Amino acid sequence: RLLKIIDNNLDQTIDTHVLLKRYSMDFIWNFAFGVDIDCQNDPENLYYKNGTEVFESSQSLRWNVRFASKRISRLCDVI
Repeated sequence: RLLKIIDNNLDQTIDTHVLLKRYSMDFIWNFAFGVDIDCQNDPENLYYKNGTEVFESSQSLRWNVRFASKRISRLCDVI
């Protein structure tokens, strides 16, 4: 699907950030849950919209991820 979307839009500018987020969401749902949500081809996909909303609206979640990753990297240097 990803390659088909790219091939169909060779004459246009592609927002790779959004395209790869949608690809990742499709992959995770398919691999982890066995569900094909196909958010790459459905701009109104509820799974994608809700997932994006959670990560974009939650500053504390982003801060916690950054904080945790820094602590983990420090621990790895110690060990």
